[in-house]
Amino acid sequence: MANEYDVIFKENLEEFFIPLLEQITQTDFSKTEDISLEMQLTLERKADFLKKVLAKKPYILHLEIQSQNDARMLSRMMIYYALLRKKYKYRLPVRQYVLYVGKEKMNMQAQDSEASNHFQYTLIDIREFSAQLFLQSDVPEVVILSILADLQ
Repeated sequence: MANEYDVIFKENLEEFFIPLLEQITQTDFSKTEDISLEMQLTLERKADFLKKVLAKKPYILHLEIQSQNDARMLSRMMIYYALLRKKYKYRLPVRQYVLYVGKEKMNMQAQDSEASNHFQYTLIDIREFSAQLFLQSDVPEVVILSILADLQ
């Protein structure tokens, strides 16, 4: 039954939706042009680091390591977010981090707000941390990170 309604709505969408939206938003949509409705995409992604954190309120921890500034990082993280939310059926919140270890000054965008949509992830520049912080660790892999940190 739902598919029957979908067909009726889709066939008449332009006739009623634009005038309705103009009335609701007080916006003029008289100048528009059609774009393709097809959005087929085959996409395969493999995250750098992904864990389910078994805290009081469990969540998915997603980490990407980035050695160069990437103007597409925000879009990439949005895609990961959407795929993780879909795979886990919105049961678990997703917390995302990008650890920047590059030589150049970090200049990637970590959030975007467009109309009623907002997306954000946490962007960490390893150079903002003192090398001493890593040198104090008992974990050799953490100590090695000190060469990427702020040597002062």
